Amino acid sequence: MNNKNKSIGLIGVGLLGTAIADRLLTSGWPVRGYDLRSERLDLLVAAGGEACTGAAEVLDGCNTTVLSLPDSSVSRDVLSRNAGSLRSGRTIIDTH
Repeated sequence: MNNKNKSIGLIGVGLLGTAIADRLLTSGWPVRGYDLRSERLDLLVAAGGEACTGAAEVLDGCNTTVLSLPDSSVSRDVLSRNAGSLRSGRTIIDTH
């Protein structure tokens, strides 16, 4: 498998999310991310990632999505609000 053809989704591009994105990008993985703060998305784009307009766009476009959010209750809330974008066979990783 050529990992350059598979984007990894990232919801939450704070300190931990930025570190995760940097590692993935350095390893050749395309990263598509979303954060409530536009300045965090600007940093992701500057590092070589792609900014998405919302969590649903990340979930719709990636087979694997990493949630780097403050706690698991926030992760559950994001997934609940975007349940229509969840698909069977996709992987969700909650870093909390």
